[in-house]
Amino acid sequence: MIRSSEHQIIRSSDHQNIRTSDHQNIRTSDHQNIRSSEHQNIRSSEHQIIRSSEHQIIRTSEHQIIRSSEHQIIRTSEHQIIRSSEHQIIRKSEHQIIRTSDHQIIRTSDHQNIRSSDHQNIRSSDHQNIRSSEHQNIRSSEHQIIRTSDHQNIRTSDHRNIRSSDHQNIGSSEHQNIRSSEHQIIRTSDHQIIRTSDHQNIRTSEHQIIRTSDHQNIRSSEHQNIRSSEHQNIRK
Repeated sequence: MIRSSEHQIIRSSDHQNIRTSDHQNIRTSDHQNIRSSEHQNIRSSEHQIIRSSEHQIIRTSEHQIIRSSEHQIIRTSEHQIIRSSEHQIIRKSEHQIIRTSDHQIIRTSDHQNIRSSDHQNIRSSDHQNIRSSEHQNIRSSEHQIIRTSDHQNIRTSDHRNIRSSDHQNIGSSEHQNIRSSEHQIIRTSDHQIIRTSDHQNIRTSEHQIIRTSDHQNIRSSEHQNIRSSEHQNIRK
């Protein structure tokens, strides 16, 4: 059991393996706004847990595997605007959805494997809360608390960099639907929420850095529906 105050707390229980390798950097900065208006629907099926609460929440449950290897770099800089109007439907099943907020949203569905290796550093600023249900507990406040229980594996390898900077705006109007099926759902609200369910394994190796800063805003207007089938918990 490893604990530190006002920065990183790592706790493991019952066969927790944490491995880090090779410089995985995840950084988001400066006002990423995600807004959708009129009928935003978010649905996921099979063992979905949806919870959002003011700041960053990360939750995982039951053997999620996240692995990434060798130089995955995702960068957005200076006024990236993505807009679609009237009936934007975003669906992805089996494997990966990655979104950044703080403005980072990261979503994955159906057996997302992300691995990185060597030196995992996870940092978040301004009230980051990380929580997980059923065998994985990750919690943090005003910095970071990481807790895992019952066979959580965290591994990352080889220089995975995810960066977004300077006013990334993602907006869709009228009927934006976002759906992911089976196992993993990662959602953010009012800062950052990361959630995974069913078979989450997170492995990091060599310098995994996760940082979020300054004003993550997620807004949807008029009839925001969040639905998941089979074992759904919705808290807000």
